[in-house]
Amino acid sequence: KMLYYENPKTIDRAGDSYTRAGAGLLRGRGKRINNYNKHEWIFGASAGAAIYRADMIKKIGLFDEDFFLLYEDVDLSFRAQLQGYKCIYVPDAVVYHKASASIGYDSAISVYYSHRNLEWVYIQNMPAGLILKTIFPHIIYDIAAFFFFAARGRNKDFIKAKWDALKGVKKALKKRKQIQKNRTVEIDYIWRLLERELFFTRLTRRLKTT
Repeated sequence: KMLYYENPKTIDRAGDSYTRAGAGLLRGRGKRINNYNKHEWIFGASAGAAIYRADMIKKIGLFDEDFFLLYEDVDLSFRAQLQGYKCIYVPDAVVYHKASASIGYDSAISVYYSHRNLEWVYIQNMPAGLILKTIFPHIIYDIAAFFFFAARGRNKDFIKAKWDALKGVKKALKKRKQIQKNRTVEIDYIWRLLERELFFTRLTRRLKTT
């Protein structure tokens, strides 16, 4: 469980989720400390408070260096899940986190890398059988995100992120081929892992706190 360093009674995140709109989601963000207190299987671990099995890393590989910053742990978790590795959330292991202390909320670098890498995670990891179920929510999420960040003066950073993601599609598809070849789990299992995205949880949560 990661708690805000400056406000240790509030959860920063309790692991990572991934939505059916193809976006990462920080579990429990903004909730009081007395929530998320049970051990449970989740989509993935936030790299700021994670222990990875050495045999898993040897099999699926390290963080994708092309990501550089942000979403690299979501990508690793997705690759791990595709190959049958699971993630257990341990609430009594606590980290105090200075959230976004290095890059800041909604900074140019934050918007750029998160929204470029968001596309690469989706392209490389989403099983083909789930593309039709997720592609339209994903597009709608991107449109909503554009207006969200445009209202904060980050429209150019957002557009650059998507443009550079598009320029990297050829390489992403090459990685996808190998990642999907290595998949060992059924797509129904992956579908059940994904959070329902009815109201674009991440964006609406942000709107409530700004």
